[in-house]
Amino acid sequence: MFTKFKKNNQIIFIDKNLNTNIQEGNLVDIVLSPRHYWVRVFTLPVSSVRDAQKLLPSLFEEFLPEGNFSYYCYFNEENKLIAFAYEDKYILELLEKNGIALSIVNSVRFIQTELDENDLPIRLDDDFALIKEKEILIAVPKSFVKSPKEIDFSNKKLSSHVINVQKSSLIDNKSAYIISALILFFGFLYLFEIYFTNTAIEKISKKKENIYKKYKLLSTTMQNKAILDKYKKIHKNQTKYREILAKAFSLRLVADEYLDSFKLEKGVVVFRFLHVKNKNKIISAFKKYNPKIDYKDTTLKVEIKL
Repeated sequence: MFTKFKKNNQIIFIDKNLNTNIQEGNLVDIVLSPRHYWVRVFTLPVSSVRDAQKLLPSLFEEFLPEGNFSYYCYFNEENKLIAFAYEDKYILELLEKNGIALSIVNSVRFIQTELDENDLPIRLDDDFALIKEKEILIAVPKSFVKSPKEIDFSNKKLSSHVINVQKSSLIDNKSAYIISALILFFGFLYLFEIYFTNTAIEKISKKKENIYKKYKLLSTTMQNKAILDKYKKIHKNQTKYREILAKAFSLRLVADEYLDSFKLEKGVVVFRFLHVKNKNKIISAFKKYNPKIDYKDTTLKVEIKL
C-alpha cells in the first residue's frame, strides 16, 4: 500500500484494503490491484481497438463469473490485445468501502498498465508479490520471489489507460436520488409547459376564428394575404392619384392658361392644358412621375401611369 503525490493528485493503490489517509483538498488517481479485475492477452485478426472492443464479451465469456461487466482494451508494442473486464458496481462499492468520496476521484486505472519490466517484481502485501507472466501481471506467493521491490510511483508517469468508471459513471446512491428527483421535477415542469402551451394555442385559435367571422375573411392565410396585397396596391395607387391631382390643381398658370380636363383611365391619369405658353414649367411639376408628354398648338397633354 502507498500514497504519493503527482501533479497535485494523490495516487491511491487499492489491494484488499486501503491503509493510507487521503489528504484533504487532493484529487486522487485510483490504481487497482489485479484482485479487482480480469485481464487476458489475445491475438486477433483486427487492427483497431473499436473492432476488438466488440469481440470482448464473447472472448471473456467462459472466464468470468456471473455479473454485469464492462471492458477495456489496447494493443501493445507486439500488436497483442491486452483486454480487461471489470464490474462498475464492484469498483464503486470498493471505493465506498475505502471511504473515497466520488467527487475527488480524478481517474481509475489498472496496475497492469502502470508498471513495466523494470518495476518488477513488486511486493503486493505480506503474503503476495506481483510478477509478469505471459504479458500479464499476476499475484504469486511472496516466497516464490527473491527480494521484491516496494511499490513507488513517486517518479512514475501514469499512463493514458483510464477506464470509464470515472466521474460520468461514479454516481452514488445519494447522487442518484438527487438526479432522479431533478428528472421528475423537470418532467413535471415540461408537462405543465405543454398544458399551458396547448391552452394558449386553443385561446389564440378561438380568437382567430372570431376575427375571421367578424371581418368575413377567407379560410386560408394565402387567400387573405392575396386580398391584403390587392388592397395595399389599391391604397398605394389612390394615394399617388391624390398626390398627382393636388400637384395639378396647385400649379400657378399664366394668363389664358388653364386645366381643361383630367381623367383616370386604365391606371393612367391624363391632364389636358390649353393655351400653354411655357410647357416646361408644367412638365417640371410632374417630372418625378416620368410623364408622357404631347404638345401641339399650345395644347399640352400629360399622361402619368399610376
